[in-house]
Amino acid sequence: MTLGNEDLANIINGFPGDSIDLRPFDKVFTQANIKCWWENVSFLPMTWNAAQDLKTRWERGEGGAPEEGTERLSMLVSNYKVGAKRVEEMGSNKNILSLWPPVVSRSKIPEAEEAQIQALVDGKAINKAGAMFKLGLQVANSRVMLETNKRMVKLEKEAKANKERKKKKESEEKDQKAIEAFNAWITKGKCIDTKGHPVLNKDDSLSIIKVWLPKIAPTEKVGDFKTMKKCNEWLGNLAGGTTWEEEMK
Repeated sequence: MTLGNEDLANIINGFPGDSIDLRPFDKVFTQANIKCWWENVSFLPMTWNAAQDLKTRWERGEGGAPEEGTERLSMLVSNYKVGAKRVEEMGSNKNILSLWPPVVSRSKIPEAEEAQIQALVDGKAINKAGAMFKLGLQVANSRVMLETNKRMVKLEKEAKANKERKKKKESEEKDQKAIEAFNAWITKGKCIDTKGHPVLNKDDSLSIIKVWLPKIAPTEKVGDFKTMKKCNEWLGNLAGGTTWEEEMK
C-alpha cells in the first residue's frame, strides 16, 4: 500500500462521512473558536470590504464631506471612542482601535513669487500639474514658471559638470596609483619571474590593470583578476606588439 498527496487531506481531517471527533481540523478550527482566539489576543481582523463603503472616501473637516457625511463621520468617531473605552474596561488592549477617518489637509500656498519658484525647484515639479495646482499657479505667461525653468536648466548643467569633474578626478587618482606602483617596481630592480612576468603584489598589479584593461582589452572585466598570479601573467603577456613596461612609460 502506498500513500500519495491525494491522501493528505484525509490523513489531516478524516474521510467524508466521519464524525466530528474523527475530523480534528474541522473540530478545532470552528468559527466560534477562531473568534475566541482573536478576542484572547485582542486581534481585530480587517478586510477590503471597508474600502467599498462610501464613508471611507470622506474626510473630517471643512469641505471633506457633504453635510450628511460629516454627521455620519462625527457619529462614527464618537462610537469608536466609546468602543475603545469598553475594550479597555474589559481588560483588553484598546490600542488596536487606532484607525481614524482622515482629516482635510490644506496646502499652504506661498504668496511670494520667489517662494513659489523655490518650491517648484526643490520638488522638481515644474511638469507636475498637481504641484502647480497646490501652489495656485497659472501656467500661461507665468514668470514663476519661466524662472523655475531657467533654474532647473542651470541645476542640470551644474549636476552634469559635477559628475564629469568627479569622473575626471577618479581617473586621475587611478592613473596616479598605477604610476606609483610602476615606479616602486622600478625602484626594487624590475623584478621578473622565470617566465618573464613582472613580480608585483596584487594591489600594485591590479592598479595598473585597472588603467590598461579598458584601453587594451575592453571586453575583459577587472573582477576576473582575483589573484596576484593572474594579474602579473596578464601584464607579462600583454599583446599588441608592445610590453606593459613600454605602455607605462
